[in-house]
Amino acid sequence: MVDWKSLLLAEEIARKIKLEVRVPEIKISELKVKTPQRTVISNRRKLVILRTPSKIIEINGSGTLKNLFIVAKDDFKLSLVIDNKPIFDDEFEWFLKNSQKLDCVASDYNEETGERILIFYNLPFSKSLTVRIEPVSKSLFIDEVYYLIEKEVI
Repeated sequence: MVDWKSLLLAEEIARKIKLEVRVPEIKISELKVKTPQRTVISNRRKLVILRTPSKIIEINGSGTLKNLFIVAKDDFKLSLVIDNKPIFDDEFEWFLKNSQKLDCVASDYNEETGERILIFYNLPFSKSLTVRIEPVSKSLFIDEVYYLIEKEVI
């Protein structure tokens, strides 16, 4: 590590006593720093799921799930796995009861329309992200699934 203050002080003293001191030069082109770039992945769609779990997101790499927004009239179970570790594996009713205690989840049930609304936000991942959804009864019609993911690309 170069002690710049000492070198500059030595140069100043050398000027006064007429000595020549050379300060090492660093070329900017030699400094290579990789900064991650980000790409945004988004999707909005409607789904019909019959009896079996369906993956709605499966991504490898690192990034952040900025938003996942699900609207459905039928009851469903959602599994969210980050870096191969299950974070959530619960039915909508559990999210409805517990979302106020969680920093990354919001949920609501609209009694007039029968819509179940589940939102996840700001969930970072470093290896992978998988989200599965499955019906609690025979089938599941999802009115809307929207997600926004910011993924690091190096």
